[in-house]
Amino acid sequence: MNRTLAIVGFLILVAGAVIAAWTWSPWMFSPNYTIRIATGPIDSDGQKFIAAFRRELAEQRPRVRLALTETANLQESAEALQDGKVDLAVVRSDHPAAASGGTLLIVRRINLVFMASAHSSVTAMKDLVGKKIGIASDAATIDPLLATVVESYGRQTANLVTIAPADLGVELRDRKVAAVVVMGPAGPGAISDAVKTIVKATRKPPKFVALDEAKAIAMHHRVYEEVEILQ
Repeated sequence: MNRTLAIVGFLILVAGAVIAAWTWSPWMFSPNYTIRIATGPIDSDGQKFIAAFRRELAEQRPRVRLALTETANLQESAEALQDGKVDLAVVRSDHPAAASGGTLLIVRRINLVFMASAHSSVTAMKDLVGKKIGIASDAATIDPLLATVVESYGRQTANLVTIAPADLGVELRDRKVAAVVVMGPAGPGAISDAVKTIVKATRKPPKFVALDEAKAIAMHHRVYEEVEILQ
């Protein structure tokens, strides 16, 4: 049984006491009320969830109006919440905005996994000392969750290289990287797509690299949680 670290997920946060009071005691306010929500980018999980919630709320409580604000990314959503431009926002649980507001619900959990080729001798993080690790991302900066894991294991971020998701399998097969790290939901999404890409290139399912310090990391950083993957 190997372990991987999972982030608590995207959160819808309460910006202040007014929204919190309305949530628990709506009768104290005007029968017509508008709540401003920063949803994140269009077609993102947060945007889709809030759009569906607005349709449901329109039927159940027609006097409550949700004003949706699409942002370029979750960082902008968090800033809008902190600046008081919106009442609620879909943000990462490891963003400071999450600590300043109240969590209404978890929209999605984001799993972080390290994978190696089935033909590789790598089985644990100790086997990756001094070796290159591919990141399936096009972001210019390292994700906070990944940075936390790398720092906890004493690894150097200089050993991390960005790889296009479609090239993960080829990079592992040709041994240009010793392992790859992917973030996404437990079901359909980036992780399952990465597994398919690796199987296509190497002809075998990848191995999940054991994160033996997952529990300790989650205890030290309460915005994350430990999950177990059976393989």
